[in-house]
Amino acid sequence: MATDPVCGMFVEEKPDSIQHIVDGRKYYFCSTQCLNEFTEPERELRKLKKHVAISIALTIPIVILTLPHMFPSQLEGLIPLLPMETSNYVMLVLATPIQFWIGWRFYKGMWDGIKARASNMDTLIALGTTAAYVYSAAVTIAPGYFPFASVYFETAAIIITLILLGRLLSMEHLQLMSLQSLARASLWTSQGEAKLSALQSTRADFLQSELLKWVKIPCYPR
Repeated sequence: MATDPVCGMFVEEKPDSIQHIVDGRKYYFCSTQCLNEFTEPERELRKLKKHVAISIALTIPIVILTLPHMFPSQLEGLIPLLPMETSNYVMLVLATPIQFWIGWRFYKGMWDGIKARASNMDTLIALGTTAAYVYSAAVTIAPGYFPFASVYFETAAIIITLILLGRLLSMEHLQLMSLQSLARASLWTSQGEAKLSALQSTRADFLQSELLKWVKIPCYPR
């Protein structure tokens, strides 16, 4: 079993597994998303920052709309209490791009897992958030067919947002560590060059063959 260098998931070393070769070494990945983050980290980091910002911007109003219905007595007068039907439709509109645009990476990862006949973390996230979203959408559109009117748009949105935020922090941390490693390597190289320069001789001996004697020739450091 190989380990995905991006997410740490175990991956079977099969011919049809997602893989990439660098300097003769073969790496295995649980999804194309992990492969993209490995091969194009800067591009994926910019994309992830944009998705996290949009996801947070959409999740905050969903949570604000949910809280008055969860704690009506505690938040009375602090947050306007909209009718349940109205707030549900507003949350449906806000949660849809989070689920199927921002969270599309999880569906792609789940599909990669299905093709590899294995499950990964994307499978759990996609199934869990989809169940919460689909049930909430059904309750919003056809409330009379369900015994409970509660929706869980905020649950799916918060899960997706927090997971992407954690992934963003992890990628930035890895990028910072990579920059620090490069800085240390550059420092060691500079120190090595300085030590080699200090060992350089300040003069050279030249053998004048015809006179069979040594002639001192000054040699100045560069």
